[in-house]
Amino acid sequence: MRTIDMILDMIEKEHSYKVPGDRDTYDKYNEGWSDAIGRVRGALQVMNSEPFEFDFSSVKSFKCRCGQKYINTGRTERSEK
Repeated sequence: MRTIDMILDMIEKEHSYKVPGDRDTYDKYNEGWSDAIGRVRGALQVMNSEPFEFDFSSVKSFKCRCGQKYINTGRTERSEK
C-alpha cells in the first residue's frame, strides 16, 4: 500500500490544490483533481479493510504486512460480498 500512496502523492502534486502563495492552484480543476485522488484513497482503504478468505488448514488467520486481514474459512474460493 505504501507504493500506491507514493504514486497517488505524485499524481496529486501534478495539480496541487490551494498551495499558499500560488493563486493558480485555487481553481475548480485542481479542486476536482484533489477530490478525485481523495476518493481513490478512500476506495483503497475500504478495499483493504475487507477480509479475504482462504483455505490453509494449519492457519486460522493472519494479518498481511499490507494491512489486509485473512481469515481461514476452510473454503477455497474468495468470498464475494
